Amino acid sequence: MTTEVKTNKGGGNGRYPAKRVAKALREHHGMIYVTARALGCHHSTIYSKIQKHKIVRDALEESRGHTKDVAEDVLFNAIKKGEPWAVKFYLETQAKDRGYVLRTEHTGAGGDAMKVSIDELGMLIARADKENGRVEDNGAEDNGKVLPFPKALPDEKAKDRW
Repeated sequence: MTTEVKTNKGGGNGRYPAKRVAKALREHHGMIYVTARALGCHHSTIYSKIQKHKIVRDALEESRGHTKDVAEDVLFNAIKKGEPWAVKFYLETQAKDRGYVLRTEHTGAGGDAMKVSIDELGMLIARADKENGRVEDNGAEDNGKVLPFPKALPDEKAKDRW
């Protein structure tokens, strides 16, 4: 006895055709996991359809664009009502050109200037260099302790920074 196995390469006519997925995405406002649950499939199926089918990508973009419009409308109405949080959020994110910028200051005790020792400064520079790929990791661990000022410079260019 032979068993016939149907495969659905391309996903066009299977259990989750692209048009069906696109329609479901629109109905569920572009929410991937909610759409997958509604269709009875895994979320990876939806992501796969998005990658493979323009109609599904377009449905996702349209749905998310609509959701952004709704959110902006709610924000705008809150601004019109004078809600302080809404006004502050809008100005900090959309009016930087007018000087509305969130500024964070770091100070020491009592608002004085921060005091950093040479060893601490060296540690901060070394960490920044390591994180930005400017020096190789030498395997040293700080375990929350201040690392000593580097004794050997990793390259000739680094000399200019010290």
